[in-house]
Amino acid sequence: QAGLAALAATPGLEVTAVSGVWESEYVGPGNQDPYLNAAVRLRTTLTPAVLLSVCKTIEAAAGRPTDSHMQPRTLDLDVLLHGGSVQRDCEPLLPHPRLALRGFVLGPLADVAPSLRLPDSGETVAEAYAKIRRKPGAWLRFRQDLVLAPAGAVKEAIGRGSLAVHRR
Repeated sequence: QAGLAALAATPGLEVTAVSGVWESEYVGPGNQDPYLNAAVRLRTTLTPAVLLSVCKTIEAAAGRPTDSHMQPRTLDLDVLLHGGSVQRDCEPLLPHPRLALRGFVLGPLADVAPSLRLPDSGETVAEAYAKIRRKPGAWLRFRQDLVLAPAGAVKEAIGRGSLAVHRR
């Protein structure tokens, strides 16, 4: 919720939709508790690089150490998409390189943008999510008991970019 509030307070960013909260099994080396995941749809005037910098600043303010990749962390903000941009030669890579392989990202993203077409594959988010859920893998479940943003707190409008908020 603090990450969402920080995004909403950032000049040049407007939160237009917030997904429900999804819980997922940790996938990676070692053992970690499950993660809570959500997606936020934004309208922005920021470039992808500036948006990524904003996300890193918000993570740091939330207490995330800079060297915490694949480690427990307080907040993880990823830029998944930025309009129809495809960016493979500079940060952030767009669309996020593992977007279509991660049910824990696609589930929440399908909440806020099911008909959005992924610029690299042409699939909709809903199609990519349905495909990944047919494959064996880590468990993922919608948490009806958790709410990231109260109903009516954000406008239902079409945004220019999306990012996922992964919070343990």
